Amino acid sequence: MKKILALICLATIILCVEESKAAIAIWTSLDMPGSSWTGAQGVSGNNIVGNYGDASGSQHGFLYNGTTWTTLAAPGSSSTWAMGISGNNIVGGYQDSY
Repeated sequence: MKKILALICLATIILCVEESKAAIAIWTSLDMPGSSWTGAQGVSGNNIVGNYGDASGSQHGFLYNGTTWTTLAAPGSSSTWAMGISGNNIVGGYQDSY
């Protein structure tokens, strides 16, 4: 019985270590080119949406598909932000320019 319990404990420790290695391997940096900061807000499949700040301090939304960055800016707005994505639908908000 003690031998079986020891093997179960050893297997559990090995699984925990292996899962920790896998979790570490998936971390990556996400930086919109030319931005002062980038914040991810939502993921759907390979698409990530969020917000970034430019050099002038304005905030913009973005869509990143793993290769291409697309800026999301509501026409006539001073700031736009993307807060979530589901399939091809993006939700967020904007602030009118005064």
